[in-house]
Amino acid sequence: MSSSAVEFLFNGGIWAKIMEQLDQANAEILMIFPWITYDGLVEKLVELKTRNPALRIKILTGINPQSNDLHRESVRKLDEAGIQVRTIYRPFPHAKTICIDGEVLVTGSMNASFNAAQWNFECALMTSTKTECDKFHELFSTMWDEALFHGANLRSTQAQTEDDA
Repeated sequence: MSSSAVEFLFNGGIWAKIMEQLDQANAEILMIFPWITYDGLVEKLVELKTRNPALRIKILTGINPQSNDLHRESVRKLDEAGIQVRTIYRPFPHAKTICIDGEVLVTGSMNASFNAAQWNFECALMTSTKTECDKFHELFSTMWDEALFHGANLRSTQAQTEDDA
């Protein structure tokens, strides 16, 4: 991708392009997804971390009382592979964004789920604009520092929910 290119992606082409870009990661992958239930993504990230233990992979994801068992299991697998996962309750991270090596940014409607990868109509933009990658990195860093839970420590947020009432 050229230094200022923007590419429109849709449907199955989104995850195919993301997987291609992930394979080229050298130093860092940053991701925000409300939940992660797409085994293809989990397996790819575990493979990348196994192949290159120095690769920093950080994921911000949501956690709420409705988080399903598949999401929790995905977080556990990522955590066991040495992938850093932090969870947020409020504000709920509804963004779907990936930044690779501070050089490629993909953002769009695609969830990290099997349905999004196989059945849904989804759209995304991919850019290699350094300014946009830097903006995302700054936002991600702030959210990362404010995240509630680390790794597979997905304790119930019921106590916090009651405190907020």
